[in-house]
This record gives sequence, structure tokens and C-alpha cells, in this order.
Amino acid sequence: MIKMPKLPISLRTGESEQDYQDAKSRNDLNPISEEKTICSYRYWRIIENRFPYDVAYKTCHMLVPKRDFARRSQMTVMENHELYTTIYRDLEASYHQIIENMMSSRSIQSTFHLHLVLFKKDRELMKL
Repeated sequence: MIKMPKLPISLRTGESEQDYQDAKSRNDLNPISEEKTICSYRYWRIIENRFPYDVAYKTCHMLVPKRDFARRSQMTVMENHELYTTIYRDLEASYHQIIENMMSSRSIQSTFHLHLVLFKKDRELMKL
């Protein structure tokens, strides 16, 4: 029997979480600013999540600001307006949920970001 290493609790499968932990230990994590853009707005962009929440979600993108800030309270009026008018309307048609991790549990502390997810279709596929 192979003994699996103890991994933190997360929304990633064991394999995906191990990939994430290995990348962290190799210092192989790109800054969000270097990740490829899927969709762009004036103040925001959507990127692929390199280490997705793949326990229950088939798609896991991230909405990140173009200007770097860590907390929601640091958003400008214009960033806030675009997020809650234009972007939220667009996201509603494309994703099932928006996930915001609290600062204490964020793996990326320096950049405010939201996870944009689509559920897997079959509940049987949702497993650790």
C-alpha cells in the first residue's frame, strides 16, 4: 500500500493539490500578472487557474484586477463599478459560482481575486 503524503484540505483533488505543493516547493509559481488572459475588461481580466479547484468543478478561472491590490476595500470606484455592473452580468451567463477566499485562507495574499467555476455535470465525478 502506498502511503499518501498529508495534504492540506482544499477544493483540489489529491493529485492537483500535490502538483500545487510541489510547484510551491520548487518556487515554480508565476505571478498572476504573467498568466495568460482569457478575457479582458478595462480594469479586470479573466485567467486560467493553473491549480484548479477540481474536486467539484470542471472549469476554474480567476478574475483578477489589472492593477495590483490585495483587499476588496482597495478597489477604486471605477474598478468596483465595472465589477458589479458589466462583469457580474457577463459572469452570470458563463459560470455557476463565484468564490472569494478570505484573506486568511488565500494562497495568493497579495492580489485580490475571485474564482469563477462551473460544476462537473455528474455528481459521481465529484470526489477526493
